[in-house]
Amino acid sequence: MGNGPSKPPTCKGTLDKNKYSVIIPALNEEQSIAAAVHSAQHPGSEVIVVDGGSRDGTIKNAEVAGACVICTSRSGRSVQMNAGADKASGRMLIFLHADSTLPQDFCAHMDSVMKEDRRWGCFESIDIGADVHPILSRAMQIGVALRTRWLSQPYGDQGIFVERETFRHIGGYRNDYQLLEDVDLVQKLRKTYGRPAIIPCSLQTSGRRWKNLGFIKTTLLNQYILVRYAMGADVNTLAELYRSMK
Repeated sequence: MGNGPSKPPTCKGTLDKNKYSVIIPALNEEQSIAAAVHSAQHPGSEVIVVDGGSRDGTIKNAEVAGACVICTSRSGRSVQMNAGADKASGRMLIFLHADSTLPQDFCAHMDSVMKEDRRWGCFESIDIGADVHPILSRAMQIGVALRTRWLSQPYGDQGIFVERETFRHIGGYRNDYQLLEDVDLVQKLRKTYGRPAIIPCSLQTSGRRWKNLGFIKTTLLNQYILVRYAMGADVNTLAELYRSMK
């Protein structure tokens, strides 16, 4: 595939070998994909990168890092994550953004919280780094944690994980959603299976969105889109607005 190794990792695993399947949707993420893949590697996990048509070195870098790479005919996180879930062999699916990294002991964290007989879960918050704005970044980290614990409403950048059969039972992500696919998934999970299991630490993720647009503008844009969606606005119209502002 591409300019990757002659024998890239296979996506064919076994349930006994792979307890966790980490699924990473990617599009032109050559700078960050290797770190994401390396963070997800564990004796009990498989790492699947789903590329949506990258024109840079994403595929090559993912393969060199040790991931199984599959490609979809069109981009879009929903399509890519569903494709990854179809190929996954693990009992638990973990959806990780390509600009994020899992903590070294993520498997132990998940084993601990899933003992509570939960079907799905997430990390408590995100850490975008102090270089964006130390005070505002910390305030956002606290705010995300409160939203997650009080409202049971995590977002996709918090590393949502869900049992594979549970994911299939609720129909996975909506392929027709170009944005807010995570909000829709969480609503279905919460309605059917209750509150999430929460890993009490933050997921490291890139602060580039906040750097590019500005912390305040990015936060206001996100909230505006969420409010419009709650009021019934077309999700793909909102996606066009989001892309135009990036």
